[in-house]
Amino acid sequence: LCQGQLTLSTSKRIGLACTLTLKCLHCDVTANNSNSPMTEVSIENKTHKVFDVNVRFVYAMRSIGVGQETAEVFAGLMNLHKPSKFRFYNKVLLSAVQRVCTESMK
Repeated sequence: LCQGQLTLSTSKRIGLACTLTLKCLHCDVTANNSNSPMTEVSIENKTHKVFDVNVRFVYAMRSIGVGQETAEVFAGLMNLHKPSKFRFYNKVLLSAVQRVCTESMK
């Protein structure tokens, strides 16, 4: 260990997900990591990779009965990045619910 000072920065924001970069100022070693795992989802026969934190955020907002506008207010009050693609994540959730319903009716 070099005992150098570390800096932390964020980049590549997508909704509430971002890449965290930790850098040693002494030896210039850098490590990157995401604050959320990615998940593959299928919507209308297309596969998409999405960040789990964004799906969970929309799910949480929907679970308490609010939509995009209130989610944006909440994110602002919590000093979070504005959630993106709210309608897309609604489709992700709808697709999952439809799959579960179809499977449970068999």
